[in-house]
Amino acid sequence: MKRIVIIAALAVTAMLLLTALAAGQTEAQKGTPAGVTAKAKPKVDKTSPFKFKISGALTLPPRICTPGATGQTSCIPLNCGPGVTNAKYCGVPTLAQICGGKVRVTIKKGSRTLKKKTVKLNTSTCTYKATLSFKNKKKHKLKGVKAKVSTRFLGNTVFKPMNAKTLKVKVGKK
Repeated sequence: MKRIVIIAALAVTAMLLLTALAAGQTEAQKGTPAGVTAKAKPKVDKTSPFKFKISGALTLPPRICTPGATGQTSCIPLNCGPGVTNAKYCGVPTLAQICGGKVRVTIKKGSRTLKKKTVKLNTSTCTYKATLSFKNKKKHKLKGVKAKVSTRFLGNTVFKPMNAKTLKVKVGKK
């Protein structure tokens, strides 16, 4: 289903590129993704080693930026080489460029980091999966505590970095 949506988005992107090239664009810049999603399974893990599967996706903007527009956040910017000022020499970024990059997932108890992992985005579906596993060490003191899971898309050649909504999971028995 996601592939169909991505393919349809690329078809619309190609159509918009023709319009963009006709009008001309003077500045290449990184855009902002529409969002980053995250979900955790399970929400509660009572036995050590604690294991959480974090998954999500990079949500793409619905259209290509209009030529000459600056500061637009809900569009995919044209891909221009360094020093290129004429839009006819720019192109639409490939799916690999749009969905490339890494995502960092961190589980914290207060300010203490319990586990951190960086994973690559799947370039064909713009999704990621990370499994974080850690033991209950004496320094962690994990007895029925709520931990925060933060997810950050680290950016790529097309998009700026962006955070997903922070999740809460419960770790250990109380």
